[in-house]
Amino acid sequence: MKSFFKNYVVPKGTKDYTHQDLKGGLYRIPEDKKNDLYDILCKYKTSMCEKITPIIKFYVDIDDGTDGVDIKLFVESLKNTLKEYLSPLESNEEKKEIKELDFTYYILKNQGAEKYHVYFVNLLVDKKFALKLVKYINKKMGKKYLDENAYNSCFRMYKVLKFSKKKGLYIKHSNYDFLDNPQLSDLEKFKLVSIQTQETEMNCKFNNKIIEEVEKNEKKQKEIQDWEKKQIQLE
Repeated sequence: MKSFFKNYVVPKGTKDYTHQDLKGGLYRIPEDKKNDLYDILCKYKTSMCEKITPIIKFYVDIDDGTDGVDIKLFVESLKNTLKEYLSPLESNEEKKEIKELDFTYYILKNQGAEKYHVYFVNLLVDKKFALKLVKYINKKMGKKYLDENAYNSCFRMYKVLKFSKKKGLYIKHSNYDFLDNPQLSDLEKFKLVSIQTQETEMNCKFNNKIIEEVEKNEKKQKEIQDWEKKQIQLE
């Protein structure tokens, strides 16, 4: 394991890394070496996270439960909400067919807590749009069920453990695994829920029915933030 990562380690502060181990270390792992990476992650303890690429597969992080609602029902409702809010985005490439959106999802459960990662593996977004979408959904639900901090820089990968720097150890049972185990190999599972893509365009947008409301909400939120900043300055 160490010999593999040694080949791809980059200095602290490097911006064009691809992966980060929360125990320590930044790496730039080539696309053609990812299968080797996945094989290592199956065999050894790490706390590896994927850096968010310009275009990612849409995912949500549910850290604080669902108020007793069965997670499968909750995510199915979320899927229907996404169907209501999103439309296919026309590609900039000429003659490229506009495809209907595919809302297929996979639920991964934290093995030690009622926390979930949900991957909509065929919805392609950038992190700015993902955050805007999650904020709008949370506002409509009246509670922040979906973690709005999940789109900062990196996201913890399938199967790996959380690492506590304070305690200096891996947290037992902190890994995420598929709630309904698909008939796939570990390699196929890693590929399926890897958020990174090499795509250059999103494939979805807010539909015309709600775009105006989304923009109003953003404007209002900015006004509140500006007012709060002024109050702090006056103090």
